[in-house]
Amino acid sequence: MKITYHLITVGVFFLLFQQPIQAQNTKIDSLWAEWKDETQHDTIRLDALVNFAWDGYLYSHPDSTFYYAQIAYDYAKSKGLKKPMVWASTAMGVSSWYQSNKDMSITYFAESAKISEEIGDKSGLASSLMNMANIYADQGNFVRAIESHTRSLKIYEQLGEKLSMANCYSNIGVIHHDRENYKEALRYFKKSLEIMEEEGEKLGVSRGYNNIGSVHENLKNLKKAEYYYLKSLSIREELNSQYGIAQSLGNLGGIFRMQRKFEKAMEYHQKSLKIRQKLKNNQGISSSLNAIALNFIEQKKYRQAIVYGNRALNLGQEAKTVVTIREASKSLHEAYKEIGEFENALKMYALYTQTRDSIISEKNQKEIIRQEFKYQYDKKKLADSLVFIKQKEIEALAYQNTLDKELNIKRILYAGLVFLFLLGFVFFRGYQRKKMVNKLVIAQRNELVIKNDEKTAMLKEIHHRVKNNLQVVNSLLRLQSREFEDEHAISMFKEAQDRVLSMALLHEKMYRSDDLKHIDVKDHINLLVEDLIKSYAVGKVINLDINIEDLDIGIQTLVPLGLIINEMISNALKYAFKNKNMGEIIIHIKPLKNDLYEMIIGDDGVGLKYEQKSKGIGTKLIQIFTKQLNGTLERLDQPGTVFKLIFEKLD
Repeated sequence: MKITYHLITVGVFFLLFQQPIQAQNTKIDSLWAEWKDETQHDTIRLDALVNFAWDGYLYSHPDSTFYYAQIAYDYAKSKGLKKPMVWASTAMGVSSWYQSNKDMSITYFAESAKISEEIGDKSGLASSLMNMANIYADQGNFVRAIESHTRSLKIYEQLGEKLSMANCYSNIGVIHHDRENYKEALRYFKKSLEIMEEEGEKLGVSRGYNNIGSVHENLKNLKKAEYYYLKSLSIREELNSQYGIAQSLGNLGGIFRMQRKFEKAMEYHQKSLKIRQKLKNNQGISSSLNAIALNFIEQKKYRQAIVYGNRALNLGQEAKTVVTIREASKSLHEAYKEIGEFENALKMYALYTQTRDSIISEKNQKEIIRQEFKYQYDKKKLADSLVFIKQKEIEALAYQNTLDKELNIKRILYAGLVFLFLLGFVFFRGYQRKKMVNKLVIAQRNELVIKNDEKTAMLKEIHHRVKNNLQVVNSLLRLQSREFEDEHAISMFKEAQDRVLSMALLHEKMYRSDDLKHIDVKDHINLLVEDLIKSYAVGKVINLDINIEDLDIGIQTLVPLGLIINEMISNALKYAFKNKNMGEIIIHIKPLKNDLYEMIIGDDGVGLKYEQKSKGIGTKLIQIFTKQLNGTLERLDQPGTVFKLIFEKLD
């Protein structure tokens, strides 16, 4: 299933003063006058200067925001005023983030957190932690991001600051969204939205609608996504939040693209891009450029897509935003592959898998789950503290009565220790002998580990070379097909290419896998089907019903199985949906008993009208591979054309 990423603003600017982010032009002059009035207290003057930098320049000239905030910081430091130093360093951090200088932004937020902790400002500390967490998430360091968010959330819960709690929920939801854990993302977004609505915080409500819309878009609930995006846009236009308006326009453009309304999609993306360029929001600009590239890909304008995709990738790499890099490299991989530039396509695929794996790696997932369990545990521990104190009071009353019993127990223990010492001496002699034997066993085990590592490296190299050879074969077939003008001959070459790429994709996954014995079957089949849909389902909306349970099968089984899927799905895409704009592909695989597996595969298309007992090479290949898997194939009596394949595990 193709997933289009939409940048979800997590409210990093909202955190400083806990108020809506909108230009307050009527206050600018009065704020500057207040700063220049030396009769005022220094704290009041510094507050005015930071607000002047914030409200006057953040959206138009963030470098000017940094300049005036730096003046405020230096002045506050010279006067020893710690609280204004927190305000100024936070403003410099926000300005740096807005200019895509994330490393500098982290430095200033860390300074703000340090000073807040020194002066006992819990709210300032929590705000700084949340800002740092947002930068960590942008950089793909989700473990540190979730850790900082949960620390911030615990402080806000103690202080009872509901709006800040809502921001934490929203930010944690964004992390789950970027990691494609949409169920958890939706849960956190709804918790945040509920508080924002209760408190009447319109900007937060608009952000909540936008975030929920993004989840529905990724789940292909396009009407729900459009509904929430429009609600978000309405509020943002009311507040004149240019940053939010640009985001909502871009998100709606993505919905229109998925509905194949390309002209309308391009209109919305261009509007969004124009606003983001005016705001100098590089991360947003990159998102808009990639959205335009996707729009061109859907129209098969691959050269134009590559131009916009490369611009998006360059900005994403400059901003060091892994989610942006992931989406841009994925778009470029598709475009390069379609025009036959396979070397560039492979480079982009490698970059895409690298960034995707860094985001959804098992190690990160476990650590994030651990952090959330720790947060829940700490909450329970705090709630139990009063019960614990009461229990200790009861124990203290009974303590005096137990002293005599403890003395008797100690005497018995001393006698037992003497006995254990003598017994331990006897066992020590035996332990010495066992230790010598263990050393010999460990030495032999280490030798076996070294041999296994060498064998693994050699097998990975074999998979790599096989994949490269298959890519060469694919290129030769593509070149040879250009010698023909007959559409039937060209189609036959295209089918051969798809079969070769099916095998190449599997060897590519084996080469990049850390575990050569186990393959992510679901991920492999998803990628295979996505490529086929892009090749054959031009101008159609194809829904996927793919349900694959955990399968313990290896490459010996997966190669013929993948080729069967390739033949059946390509056949369905070519013939099953004629005169239809939409269709559904079904693939269900589950294990049975005795190393047997069941696959249900088919479509809801026109049925026997396109099948007609074909005797072509595709049908013969399906029969050959079914026999190779010691399997049986039967057609099911249900709408469309659906088959049930029972096959054996060969590995």
